[in-house]
Amino acid sequence: MHHNSERPEWQSIVWYLQARLRDPVQLLHVAYDGTGADPHAYASQEAAAFACFLARHVPRLHITTRSLAELRAEVPQLADDAPAFLVATDGGWRIRYLGVPLGSELQPFLEALVLLSRQEAPFPPVTLSLLQKLAPVRLGFYFTPT
Repeated sequence: MHHNSERPEWQSIVWYLQARLRDPVQLLHVAYDGTGADPHAYASQEAAAFACFLARHVPRLHITTRSLAELRAEVPQLADDAPAFLVATDGGWRIRYLGVPLGSELQPFLEALVLLSRQEAPFPPVTLSLLQKLAPVRLGFYFTPT
């Protein structure tokens, strides 16, 4: 699948990821089911173009695209959130990113991919030892450009 909406700045993303990804990372692009003038449809097209570009140029990223309707039963926490990206390593799905990681959201998204591929946490050893004593938790962060 080829998209004509590739952006020239995406090439720098390829260089960044190729230089930093160590182990493979799975990226699941969750495509929006709607069409037409719906703003989610445009965002989903942008996300699809981005995912397709990364899949062609970054070998350590294993990217698949599935529709939200397909995944609702399999990943119930998605609800009606699309476009979205689910990021996984061998340990299963680790990050659920709602939206298209472009603009000011791109750098944190890329850094998360790199950290997962290296299985490194950006915390000092003391903090890590305290975190390892906690029961698993699910955190949600919401960012807006305003």
